[in-house]
Amino acid sequence: MEIPDFAVIGEICLDIFAEESSSRPGGSFYSAYAARKLGVNTAIIGHIGVDDEETVLPFLHEMGISDINVKRVPGPITRYFLEQVDEILPLRATTFKNSCLIEIDKVKVNPNVLLCYPYPSLDYYLEQYPESLKGIDVQYDIDIILDLKLINDVDVIFISSSDVCKKTNNH
Repeated sequence: MEIPDFAVIGEICLDIFAEESSSRPGGSFYSAYAARKLGVNTAIIGHIGVDDEETVLPFLHEMGISDINVKRVPGPITRYFLEQVDEILPLRATTFKNSCLIEIDKVKVNPNVLLCYPYPSLDYYLEQYPESLKGIDVQYDIDIILDLKLINDVDVIFISSSDVCKKTNNH
C-alpha cells in the first residue's frame, strides 16, 4: 500500500441531519473524503464502532480511503445530530459519543499533511510527525485542544461556530 500524502486522525462518526432525516459519515471520514475528491492519496488513523462499520466502511472503500489503521471498538459510532445547518455548518449539534476511545499504536504512515480531530493522546500523534504540516479541527471539543502540550507544533487550527459562541457568550 502507498504511503498517504494526507492522513486524518480521529473517529469515523455519523452526521445526522435533523431537518432532512438523513445521515452520512462524518468526522475523520468527511475530511478524508474531501481530500480524495481532490485526488490526494488519503488514510484515516482512528477508530469506528463495530455496530455501524457495515454502514460506513463501503464509503471508505468506494473512495479508495485506506482503513488499515482504523481500529474497531465495541458499540455504535459516535453520532452528531445536526440542527439548523447553514450550507454545511450546523448552528447546533447534539452528540452521542462512543465511549470506547482508544489509543492507536504508532502507525507506518508519514503524510505530508496531517489533520487531527480531538482524540485520546493527541500529543502522542503530533510528536510522531514532526515534518508534516499539522492541522486540528476542534469539532466541538475545544477544551481537549486547550490541554495539548504540543499545541505550538500545530500549524492550523479550525474552530466551530458553536465554540466561538460559547466562549463569547453568544449562544
